[in-house]
Amino acid sequence: SLFNICYEEEEEKLIEDLSNIKNIINKQNSQDVFLKELGVNVTTSERIVASLMICTNSKVAEYFAKNGYPFIYRHYTDDRSCIDKSILDNVPNCERERCDHFLEEIGKTSNNAVYSLEGKNHDGLGLGYYSHVTSPNRRYADIIANRCIDNFCFSDLTDKQIKDFEKYLKDEVDYLNDRLEGIKNYYDDYAKFVLTRK
Repeated sequence: SLFNICYEEEEEKLIEDLSNIKNIINKQNSQDVFLKELGVNVTTSERIVASLMICTNSKVAEYFAKNGYPFIYRHYTDDRSCIDKSILDNVPNCERERCDHFLEEIGKTSNNAVYSLEGKNHDGLGLGYYSHVTSPNRRYADIIANRCIDNFCFSDLTDKQIKDFEKYLKDEVDYLNDRLEGIKNYYDDYAKFVLTRK
């Protein structure tokens, strides 16, 4: 629909370039990943933005890993086996399927995602390196990643400043992972409460 309101040749070229970028990224990454992550009813512009954000998060993480700079990575292991389904033993047979589905959904929310100082795989996206960089206005981890970018791409830190920053980075990663563990525990307790209440 944007093509219909383009008055300038430059605007038309921009839209065409963005569409080409989306196609290139989708060839490099499985289209199924985007459909799974975003849902089926997403617009082309949403796919372009999501594709560019995922690509940026991955490429920045890869750059830091390959250059050996201190950085905050996002590591994800898709392991649903950690879901404690023993509470289904107390659920009537007629309700088990619905409750099992509920636990699966809770498991998606309380996944094995952690922040790390080491670049590790992101199994959910099938990427070797990943971080959160593109949304510093809504995620604290992105602010930390952007501080890494500022310090190691645009500043010339002394050895002492690098050592101090590495300690700060470790403390922040520990803090974020503590918050994630708290959220996981909340969802685990919530699932038990919902499934065992009378």
